[in-house]
Amino acid sequence: MAGETTAEFVPIYQCALSLLARREHSVHELSGKLRKRFPLAPSVIASVINRLREEEFQSDRRFAECLLASRQQRGVGPARIRNELQAKGVERVLIAELLTGIDNSDISSLHMAWRKKFSRKPNTPLEKRKQTQFLLYRGFSMEQIGHFYQTITEKEND
Repeated sequence: MAGETTAEFVPIYQCALSLLARREHSVHELSGKLRKRFPLAPSVIASVINRLREEEFQSDRRFAECLLASRQQRGVGPARIRNELQAKGVERVLIAELLTGIDNSDISSLHMAWRKKFSRKPNTPLEKRKQTQFLLYRGFSMEQIGHFYQTITEKEND
């Protein structure tokens, strides 16, 4: 590649490797960080990123999988994860593929988020509305929230 022969390639490549050694980055994130540090070398940055992708040091799929797992462990729902991945420049097709594994009946991360914030099932319509708004903010759908309330009601009746 033509950009790899320039004197700028090596320091940009090393900087990119250093960033990727700390954590996974999307192409969009990585190129943004490199553009801030090396504003006069956009073509070299593009060739560095291409090289990193060829060598499999950078992967949007790996980045998205790590972010998905991290957010699920923190009790974040699919809608919010989707928005974050889109903001990080991950392709919609990849996002859809990864999020298909999270169906509406899987409420474990919803339950974790709810339990962390609330100590008991809502007893009044106001409490239920507040809890529902919180769960919607966390990125869960009304279908998931409804299924969750049905589940905790069934457990209470057992």
